[in-house]
Amino acid sequence: MGVEWIAEIGSNHKGSSSLAFRLVKEAVESGATIVKFQAGRDPADPIRYADDFLPDAFKWCESYGVEFLASCWSWDGLNLMQKLGVKRRKIAHQQANLEDPITALTLAEDLPTYVSIDLLTGWGKKAYNTWKDNAKITWLKVNSMYPTYYSPVDHEYPEGWGYSDHTHGIASPLAAVAHGARTVECHFTLDPTEETIKDNHFACTPDEFSTMVRLGNEIARLGDMHGDSFRSTNWG
Repeated sequence: MGVEWIAEIGSNHKGSSSLAFRLVKEAVESGATIVKFQAGRDPADPIRYADDFLPDAFKWCESYGVEFLASCWSWDGLNLMQKLGVKRRKIAHQQANLEDPITALTLAEDLPTYVSIDLLTGWGKKAYNTWKDNAKITWLKVNSMYPTYYSPVDHEYPEGWGYSDHTHGIASPLAAVAHGARTVECHFTLDPTEETIKDNHFACTPDEFSTMVRLGNEIARLGDMHGDSFRSTNWG
Protein backbone atom coordinates (compact mmCIF):
# COMPACT_ATOMS: atom_id res chain seq x y z
CA MET A 1 0.00 0.00 0.00
CA GLY A 2 1.58 3.27 -1.10
CA VAL A 3 1.36 6.72 0.45
CA GLU A 4 -0.86 9.50 -0.85
CA TRP A 5 1.19 12.70 -0.80
CA ILE A 6 -0.94 15.85 -0.69
CA ALA A 7 0.83 19.11 -1.54
CA GLU A 8 -1.29 21.78 0.15
CA ILE A 9 -0.84 24.93 -1.90
CA GLY A 10 -3.54 26.64 0.14
CA SER A 11 -3.12 30.38 -0.32
CA ASN A 12 0.62 30.28 -1.06
CA HIS A 13 -0.26 31.28 -4.64
CA LYS A 14 -0.97 34.80 -3.28
CA GLY A 15 -3.81 35.21 -5.75
CA SER A 16 -1.55 34.75 -8.78
CA SER A 17 -2.52 32.13 -11.36
CA SER A 18 1.04 32.13 -12.73
CA LEU A 19 2.48 31.33 -9.30
CA ALA A 20 -0.25 28.72 -8.78
CA PHE A 21 0.76 26.98 -12.01
CA ARG A 22 4.41 27.00 -10.94
CA LEU A 23 3.43 25.52 -7.56
CA VAL A 24 1.45 22.73 -9.24
CA LYS A 25 4.33 21.95 -11.60
CA GLU A 26 6.93 21.89 -8.81
CA ALA A 27 4.67 19.84 -6.53
CA VAL A 28 4.20 17.19 -9.22
CA GLU A 29 7.94 17.08 -9.91
CA SER A 30 8.51 16.69 -6.16
CA GLY A 31 6.34 13.57 -5.98
CA ALA A 32 2.92 14.87 -4.96
CA THR A 33 0.07 12.57 -5.93
CA ILE A 34 -2.60 15.11 -4.97
CA VAL A 35 -2.43 18.91 -5.24
CA LYS A 36 -4.77 20.84 -2.96
CA PHE A 37 -6.19 24.36 -3.10
CA GLN A 38 -8.82 26.26 -1.11
CA ALA A 39 -12.10 27.22 -2.79
CA GLY A 40 -14.78 29.71 -1.82
CA ARG A 41 -12.66 32.34 -0.10
CA ASP A 42 -13.96 35.90 -0.02
CA PRO A 43 -13.23 37.59 -3.39
CA ALA A 44 -12.38 40.73 -1.42
CA ASP A 45 -9.33 38.89 -0.08
CA PRO A 46 -7.12 38.83 -3.21
CA ILE A 47 -4.29 36.91 -1.53
CA ARG A 48 -6.44 33.90 -0.61
CA TYR A 49 -9.03 34.08 -3.37
CA ALA A 50 -8.43 31.49 -6.09
CA ASP A 51 -11.83 30.56 -7.56
CA ASP A 52 -11.26 32.41 -10.85
CA PHE A 53 -8.29 30.23 -11.80
CA LEU A 54 -9.25 26.97 -10.07
CA PRO A 55 -10.84 25.61 -13.28
CA ASP A 56 -7.43 26.10 -14.90
CA ALA A 57 -5.71 24.48 -11.92
CA PHE A 58 -8.04 21.50 -12.29
CA LYS A 59 -6.91 21.15 -15.92
CA TRP A 60 -3.24 21.55 -14.98
CA CYS A 61 -3.54 18.70 -12.53
CA GLU A 62 -5.29 16.56 -15.15
CA SER A 63 -2.52 17.22 -17.66
CA TYR A 64 0.14 16.26 -15.10
CA GLY A 65 -1.73 13.12 -14.07
CA VAL A 66 -2.31 14.09 -10.44
CA GLU A 67 -5.52 14.55 -8.50
CA PHE A 68 -6.95 18.01 -7.88
CA LEU A 69 -8.43 18.60 -4.42
CA ALA A 70 -9.80 21.60 -2.56
CA SER A 71 -11.24 22.44 0.82
CA CYS A 72 -14.42 24.50 0.46
CA TRP A 73 -14.98 27.56 2.62
CA SER A 74 -18.37 28.63 1.28
CA TRP A 75 -21.28 27.42 -0.82
CA ASP A 76 -19.66 29.10 -3.87
CA GLY A 77 -16.56 26.97 -3.38
CA LEU A 78 -18.54 23.77 -2.99
CA ASN A 79 -20.63 24.64 -6.04
CA LEU A 80 -17.44 25.17 -8.06
CA MET A 81 -16.13 21.74 -7.05
CA GLN A 82 -19.42 20.20 -8.16
CA LYS A 83 -19.25 21.97 -11.53
CA LEU A 84 -15.68 20.78 -12.08
CA GLY A 85 -16.65 17.22 -11.23
CA VAL A 86 -14.11 16.85 -8.42
CA LYS A 87 -14.64 13.33 -7.06
CA ARG A 88 -13.32 13.79 -3.51
CA ARG A 89 -13.73 16.46 -0.88
CA LYS A 90 -11.57 17.89 1.91
CA ILE A 91 -12.82 19.30 5.21
CA ALA A 92 -10.26 21.41 7.09
CA HIS A 93 -9.90 20.97 10.84
CA GLN A 94 -11.50 24.38 11.46
CA GLN A 95 -14.63 23.10 9.72
CA ALA A 96 -14.68 19.67 11.35
CA ASN A 97 -17.47 20.61 13.71
CA LEU A 98 -21.19 19.95 13.89
CA GLU A 99 -22.21 23.58 13.45
CA ASP A 100 -20.62 24.32 10.06
CA PRO A 101 -23.29 24.33 7.30
CA ILE A 102 -20.73 23.82 4.49
CA THR A 103 -19.45 20.73 6.28
CA ALA A 104 -23.00 19.38 6.53
CA LEU A 105 -23.55 19.98 2.80
CA THR A 106 -20.21 18.37 1.97
CA LEU A 107 -20.92 15.21 3.93
CA ALA A 108 -24.43 15.03 2.48
CA GLU A 109 -22.86 14.56 -0.97
CA ASP A 110 -21.72 11.12 0.21
CA LEU A 111 -18.40 11.35 -1.65
CA PRO A 112 -15.01 10.13 -0.40
CA THR A 113 -13.87 12.90 1.94
CA TYR A 114 -10.68 13.73 3.82
CA VAL A 115 -11.37 15.22 7.24
CA SER A 116 -8.54 16.81 9.23
CA ILE A 117 -9.27 16.40 12.91
CA ASP A 118 -7.63 17.36 16.18
CA LEU A 119 -8.83 14.82 18.72
CA LEU A 120 -7.44 16.98 21.54
CA THR A 121 -10.12 19.62 20.95
CA GLY A 122 -13.72 19.43 22.08
CA TRP A 123 -15.15 20.03 18.62
CA GLY A 124 -12.75 17.45 17.15
CA LYS A 125 -13.90 14.77 19.58
CA LYS A 126 -17.57 15.55 18.93
CA ALA A 127 -17.07 15.42 15.18
CA TYR A 128 -15.26 12.09 15.34
CA ASN A 129 -17.83 10.53 17.66
CA THR A 130 -20.63 11.71 15.35
CA TRP A 131 -19.07 10.68 12.02
CA LYS A 132 -16.85 7.75 13.01
CA ASP A 133 -19.11 5.23 11.26
CA ASN A 134 -19.00 7.15 7.98
CA ALA A 135 -17.04 4.82 5.70
CA LYS A 136 -16.50 7.60 3.15
CA ILE A 137 -14.24 9.56 5.52
CA THR A 138 -10.45 9.32 5.56
CA TRP A 139 -9.33 10.83 8.86
CA LEU A 140 -6.18 12.98 8.93
CA LYS A 141 -4.76 13.61 12.39
CA VAL A 142 -3.63 17.21 12.82
CA ASN A 143 -2.27 19.55 15.46
CA SER A 144 -4.62 22.54 15.20
CA MET A 145 -2.13 24.83 16.99
CA TYR A 146 0.19 25.99 14.22
CA PRO A 147 2.71 26.75 13.02
CA THR A 148 4.67 24.65 15.45
CA TYR A 149 8.30 23.63 15.75
CA TYR A 150 7.54 20.27 17.30
CA SER A 151 4.46 18.12 17.24
CA PRO A 152 4.26 14.80 19.10
CA VAL A 153 3.30 12.13 16.57
CA ASP A 154 0.53 9.76 17.55
CA HIS A 155 1.75 6.16 17.70
CA GLU A 156 -1.52 4.78 16.41
CA TYR A 157 -2.74 5.21 12.85
CA PRO A 158 -5.53 2.73 12.18
CA GLU A 159 -5.75 1.41 8.65
CA GLY A 160 -6.87 4.17 6.32
CA TRP A 161 -5.90 7.04 8.62
CA GLY A 162 -3.42 9.76 7.69
CA TYR A 163 -1.59 12.82 8.94
CA SER A 164 -1.91 16.55 8.13
CA ASP A 165 1.24 18.48 8.96
CA HIS A 166 1.86 22.02 10.21
CA THR A 167 5.41 21.56 11.50
CA HIS A 168 8.74 22.83 10.29
CA GLY A 169 10.79 20.18 8.50
CA ILE A 170 9.85 16.66 7.45
CA ALA A 171 10.57 14.63 10.59
CA SER A 172 6.99 14.56 11.88
CA PRO A 173 5.44 13.40 8.57
CA LEU A 174 8.05 10.65 8.27
CA ALA A 175 7.40 9.55 11.86
CA ALA A 176 3.68 9.40 11.07
CA VAL A 177 4.36 7.16 8.06
CA ALA A 178 6.51 4.91 10.25
CA HIS A 179 3.53 4.58 12.60
CA GLY A 180 1.14 3.63 9.82
CA ALA A 181 -0.14 6.83 8.19
CA ARG A 182 -0.72 6.27 4.48
CA THR A 183 -1.94 9.76 3.58
CA VAL A 184 0.27 12.75 4.33
CA GLU A 185 -0.71 16.37 3.71
CA CYS A 186 1.97 19.07 3.87
CA HIS A 187 1.89 22.71 2.90
CA PHE A 188 4.00 23.46 -0.17
CA THR A 189 5.88 26.64 -1.07
CA LEU A 190 8.60 27.91 -3.37
CA ASP A 191 9.85 30.46 -0.85
CA PRO A 192 9.61 29.83 2.92
CA THR A 193 11.04 33.30 3.66
CA GLU A 194 8.14 35.09 1.96
CA GLU A 195 6.13 36.78 4.71
CA THR A 196 2.81 37.65 3.06
CA ILE A 197 1.34 34.24 3.89
CA LYS A 198 2.04 32.69 7.29
CA ASP A 199 1.82 29.16 5.86
CA ASN A 200 5.02 29.78 3.89
CA HIS A 201 7.15 29.65 7.02
CA PHE A 202 6.53 25.98 7.81
CA ALA A 203 5.69 24.75 4.31
CA CYS A 204 7.92 22.26 2.49
CA THR A 205 10.12 23.47 -0.31
CA PRO A 206 10.34 21.28 -3.43
CA ASP A 207 13.62 19.77 -2.21
CA GLU A 208 12.15 18.99 1.22
CA PHE A 209 8.96 17.55 -0.26
CA SER A 210 10.82 15.30 -2.70
CA THR A 211 13.11 14.03 0.08
CA MET A 212 10.08 13.35 2.27
CA VAL A 213 8.37 11.42 -0.53
CA ARG A 214 11.44 9.33 -1.28
CA LEU A 215 12.10 8.41 2.35
CA GLY A 216 8.42 8.08 3.24
CA ASN A 217 7.72 5.65 0.41
CA GLU A 218 10.62 3.47 1.51
CA ILE A 219 9.49 3.56 5.15
CA ALA A 220 5.96 2.62 4.08
CA ARG A 221 7.26 -0.21 1.91
CA LEU A 222 9.23 -1.65 4.82
CA GLY A 223 6.28 -1.22 7.17
CA ASP A 224 3.91 -2.96 4.78
CA MET A 225 6.38 -5.83 4.31
CA HIS A 226 6.71 -6.46 8.03
CA GLY A 227 3.23 -5.46 9.20
CA ASP A 228 2.53 -4.52 12.80
CA SER A 229 5.80 -6.00 14.01
CA PHE A 230 7.67 -3.22 12.22
CA ARG A 231 5.91 -0.58 14.29
CA SER A 232 5.59 -2.37 17.62
CA THR A 233 8.91 -4.16 18.08
CA ASN A 234 10.91 -3.03 21.10
CA TRP A 235 14.31 -2.46 19.55
CA GLY A 236 15.90 -1.80 22.94
